[in-house]
Amino acid sequence: MAELADKQRIAASFSRHSSTYDTHAAEQLAGSAELVAYAAHYAADIAPGPVLEIGCGTGFLSAELAAIFPDRDLEFTDLSSAMLAHCRERIAAAGRARPTQRYRVLDGDRLDVEGRYALVAANFVVHWFADLAGGLGRMARALQPGGLLLCAYPGVDSYREWREQCLRQGVPCSANLLPDRATVAAALAGVAIEQGQREVRLRFACAREFFGHLQRTGAGISTRGVTSRPGQLRRLIRGWDEHCPDGVDITCHVHYLAARKEG
Repeated sequence: MAELADKQRIAASFSRHSSTYDTHAAEQLAGSAELVAYAAHYAADIAPGPVLEIGCGTGFLSAELAAIFPDRDLEFTDLSSAMLAHCRERIAAAGRARPTQRYRVLDGDRLDVEGRYALVAANFVVHWFADLAGGLGRMARALQPGGLLLCAYPGVDSYREWREQCLRQGVPCSANLLPDRATVAAALAGVAIEQGQREVRLRFACAREFFGHLQRTGAGISTRGVTSRPGQLRRLIRGWDEHCPDGVDITCHVHYLAARKEG
């Protein structure tokens, strides 16, 4: 039940902030750009078959997949129905809507299909999975032989400045645990993987703006069961600003991969 409650909280948070997501999702946009490059590079070599996107959000990646694969069946999914609606609107506004496109609410962590898709893509999604290894394995099993998995996520070293300031100010850190490349590779054992990484540096006038940034993308919720009381959060913000009077720098390490299923 705790897992179900977390998923409901995640879906509700992203739905509430679907209208502000696009103007604050710098990390997610960077991940999408890498996956778009992979999809375009491998497009001619992908076997015939449908394409599935897990966690489409407002459609950064979706609109490009619709352009790269105009003649394929495309299935766009997300835990948030509000995000799905924005995704559909983005694709329509770009003139890329097709009868072969489907939209549905789906928890990608629970994908239950084997050997169906030529391509499965997931941008900034897998770090929300309750079962990272199991979710990645299920995505790989959903591929046809020779199918391609594209995935981007914030790596384990992301937002280290937040953790450092919590330690400095003596308050609990509610930052979620993030995947590392070795764990992801192990979960995809038997699949040929090409991995990359890019650094996204963000700057905010103050610590409160950073936390506002997370909230406005829907990502400002903790799934670790660790929360800061209002007084602790105020102490963190005040101490962080005093330590960094010229502004707050935040680093996100965007990890991305292309994995081809054998066959």
